[in-house]
Amino acid sequence: PGGEPARNDRHEVGKNMSNDLRLLDFDWIAAELEQSDIYALLEKYESPPEGLPQEAVTIVQDALRLSAPALEMDKRQLPSQLLGRLVYWDSAAWGDLPEQIAAWEEYSWLMPLQPMLTPAGGALLLAIKAHQEFIAEALFTSGREHLVTIGNRDPVIRIWDPKNGCLRGELSASEAGVNAIALLNDDKRLIAADSAGVIRSWDAAAGEIQYEVDLGTGPLLRLAIDENESVICASSEDGKIAILDLGAGEVLQQIDAHKTAIRYLYTLNDSGLVLSVGDDRRVKAWSIENGELVYDWTGLGDRPTAVLLADEEDTLVVGDLVGTLIAWDLAAGEQKTKFKGHGSKINQLLWRDDQKQIVSASADKLVNVWDLKETEALQSLAGHSAEVWRIALSSDEKLLASGA
Repeated sequence: PGGEPARNDRHEVGKNMSNDLRLLDFDWIAAELEQSDIYALLEKYESPPEGLPQEAVTIVQDALRLSAPALEMDKRQLPSQLLGRLVYWDSAAWGDLPEQIAAWEEYSWLMPLQPMLTPAGGALLLAIKAHQEFIAEALFTSGREHLVTIGNRDPVIRIWDPKNGCLRGELSASEAGVNAIALLNDDKRLIAADSAGVIRSWDAAAGEIQYEVDLGTGPLLRLAIDENESVICASSEDGKIAILDLGAGEVLQQIDAHKTAIRYLYTLNDSGLVLSVGDDRRVKAWSIENGELVYDWTGLGDRPTAVLLADEEDTLVVGDLVGTLIAWDLAAGEQKTKFKGHGSKINQLLWRDDQKQIVSASADKLVNVWDLKETEALQSLAGHSAEVWRIALSSDEKLLASGA
């Protein structure tokens, strides 16, 4: 097009541009992306010059961050992605940037005429295509510098930069797939449990394996670490619990705990116990020191589907596949309350009122609010026409949202 810088000249034009303008100039943005990649481009927005309107820079940065997965695959989606996320905004702060994009003729691209992409400046910061199947677990490091993820049946653990979605590292764990991870020692150590019954410990910074232990069990499902980070407990699909010395990787105890899979596992730090909730409808507590059974509770009608452990580790609440809901007093070692009110699977449990109450979401289309000491629901909230899957409380607990 007449007056348009030639393709090979665009980078020189952008490079010579004033720092006060270039972050909001599409020629410069396109040239930088062409010369490097989306993640290097995003880093240039981390410390914008003071002369630029900061809100405009932030919105453009957000738009680029949201566009990262598409631009990583195809840089020529830049004008479509960027304009498609800026059309929601009516602002003169970024000058003629939208007009620059709309006039772009370097190559063919689809121009969005209506808002259709996730807008910049909203709650969603970025989207990462992390694994081929669903995400099995995701953990932030303590300072939120990195995000660690594992995918269903994926043999690789991936480490991401949450500021821009850039992949920072990969750990090849197990061809069998990793089912559970834990970060320890101020994020210096990463523990993984896999479907072959193997525990691995990594130096997280160096990416080097410190040890691996084959427990000889079925697929490992859960990890639980004691407060002092001295022992690690792992539960398996065939009902076993292994207790290991975290430093050396030595197996201290191996317990035939349940007849079926153990999908919920917790360490109780004050009492030195490990708590297991099995698909065999039993809740058990074991001594970490010697592996002996301390408590064995029954009462569930089917396999557990939702579990809550109180912060003070004095109360455990379990809901199951047929709507049974029971609270156990862990200090006294006995059942506290068996609630009456649900007739089908319990999908989620939340604490309320300083953990004196619980809220439950069920496949029976109800959301119930309970006092821990009362068997009947304080409130039974109807209105859904289908199974209630998720619930959320506002920070002041005056609003409850439910999704079916």
